[in-house]
Amino acid sequence: MAIINDENTPQPALQKEPEPGSVSVSATNLSVREGNSAGTYTVTLDVDPTENVTITASSDNGYVSTQPSSLAFTTGNWQTAQTVTVSAGQDADRTDDAATISYAARGGNYDSVAVASMSVSVTDDSDRAVLEAFYQGTGGRIWTNVGNWRSDKPLNQWRSVTTNGSGQVTHLSLRNNGLIGSLPAALGKMESLQVLTLDRNNISGSPPVELGNLSNLTRLAMNRNSLTGAISSQLGNLPNLSILGLAEQWSQPRKRGL
Repeated sequence: MAIINDENTPQPALQKEPEPGSVSVSATNLSVREGNSAGTYTVTLDVDPTENVTITASSDNGYVSTQPSSLAFTTGNWQTAQTVTVSAGQDADRTDDAATISYAARGGNYDSVAVASMSVSVTDDSDRAVLEAFYQGTGGRIWTNVGNWRSDKPLNQWRSVTTNGSGQVTHLSLRNNGLIGSLPAALGKMESLQVLTLDRNNISGSPPVELGNLSNLTRLAMNRNSLTGAISSQLGNLPNLSILGLAEQWSQPRKRGL
């Protein structure tokens, strides 16, 4: 029996396969500083989704996190880039860290679509380590006012410590606070330090030559302490130093409050 096709008979429409999803991440490498600082990047969908899409981020380092950890794209907002913030918490070691942030996509034509991972480099919060050395070297246990020193709080919540937007120390001012002992050489590592004010304490010895590395230092005030020995010429050569106070040094440790 012959089968005759009637050209005038409507044929069923062919179902068009949806275009596979594709995700763009604005960066694949990011650097952050441990503690207060954070970095950002954006995520966008490249193809119209057939339904709502969720992209979930996960980190292989427990100290490195994303906010938000999950992104929701709808069929209405899929073309709008969404911002992700990466931050690194404070850990106990003194080394730089790294993390990889991976993504999982779910929903419609985005199910199991591969998304480029993010490599995060974390610079250790060396300023915290320096301040802890400073605390130990100047008798922090007997300071007049400790105010959060050596706590897990951000450095800008430690008494008389000011930081910049990256969490690096810019001002350290501990006048008349019962400091004793000598300054640690590690102070020379605080590359963003601008003001160091330590008047009216019992600090002894010579200012460490490493202070000559503080190219951003504008003010160094250590009047009325018990400093002895030579003062490094490097201090006078600091390019931004406008105030240097080393007057009225006592040959013997003096009583508090004088």
